[in-house]
Amino acid sequence: MKKIILFDVDNTLMDFDECSCLAIKQACADFEICFDNKLFKTYQKINDILWHKIELGELTRPQLYEIRWKMIFEQNAIDKNAIEFEKLFLANLAKQSALIDGAKEILQYLTPKYTLCVASNAPFEQQLQRLQNAGIKQFFSHFFISEKIGHQKPTKEFFDFCFKSLGNPQKSEVMIIGDSVSADITGGKNFGIDTCWFDKFGTGKKVDATFCITKLEQLKKIL
Repeated sequence: MKKIILFDVDNTLMDFDECSCLAIKQACADFEICFDNKLFKTYQKINDILWHKIELGELTRPQLYEIRWKMIFEQNAIDKNAIEFEKLFLANLAKQSALIDGAKEILQYLTPKYTLCVASNAPFEQQLQRLQNAGIKQFFSHFFISEKIGHQKPTKEFFDFCFKSLGNPQKSEVMIIGDSVSADITGGKNFGIDTCWFDKFGTGKKVDATFCITKLEQLKKIL
């Protein structure tokens, strides 16, 4: 019987694509850069590559901040200060809190029945601020965020920290829900807990998860 649910945040509860798009648009306006779909697609591609390297332990977060917008600007022939743009982008992103459809409703439904915890690889203060701004921070009893823990999903150390903080529950009592196959699903599976893959875009991709959903409301059939 499940007692504890670990929730990823970005593109699981919060619409990171929308949040990042708005943050980039605002920064572009300040830097007098023309925002277009090509720029945003380049950001998505490079950001995914760099975060995957972080998950593999091949890159640190400070290194990502140093090179991310430099790489994006180079691919779009933009001659601007990438480090200063990164700072403004992060500041803008911390203010963005668009939710995935049904996020608040499913948290309200689950809160009386389960202990809900955040399990995120995002920056600590930024994530707490965004959760607060979105009006969902109060649903969680624990905030397991990699920057604070010193380890990140999908490492065993990340999940060890979570379990120790929760009083070492039985693994059968815990499930992780997230959109990242490499961080959430692989991490949870390797640790020995049930997993639920949130296929946000309804791709139908075959993933080795205990459960798969395309809408958050479908969790009511599982939990």
